[in-house]
Amino acid sequence: MSDDQPIDFLRSIPDLDRYEPFNLVLGHGAKTYHINSIEQKLNTVGTGIHALSNEDLNTPWPKAEATRAAIDSRIGSEVIDLDSLFVPLTDRTMYPDEMLPSTGVPLEWERILSAAFVEAPGYGTRCSTVALHNAEGWVLQERVWDRVS
Repeated sequence: MSDDQPIDFLRSIPDLDRYEPFNLVLGHGAKTYHINSIEQKLNTVGTGIHALSNEDLNTPWPKAEATRAAIDSRIGSEVIDLDSLFVPLTDRTMYPDEMLPSTGVPLEWERILSAAFVEAPGYGTRCSTVALHNAEGWVLQERVWDRVS
């Protein structure tokens, strides 16, 4: 597999607007790419800590910024405790109205969606994923949460 294959695949996805909105992150070797079906812009993901929610990669929403900072504080040694990286992803804290983005949903939903871990009747966080890459390769871990009722 060449380093060009992931980017070629992302460029080949036809008619992105015919799908419900999505983000897709693909990595191969040391290269990582991201595409958001709404923006339809292919990005190379650089080194560092990145946050992805229901918007574009690294959108500076309060929950994304807080989660990124919390994960950054947990990565500081040669041995990374993957379990500890999931703690910020389960934060149910809702942010005050003045910090909420305006995504076009009613204010009540903006409040609900402001938490890193969303819980609402019939809607909520289904899974959380941590992906790490260094010179030795990739570690990917996903947690699937109980179905929201």
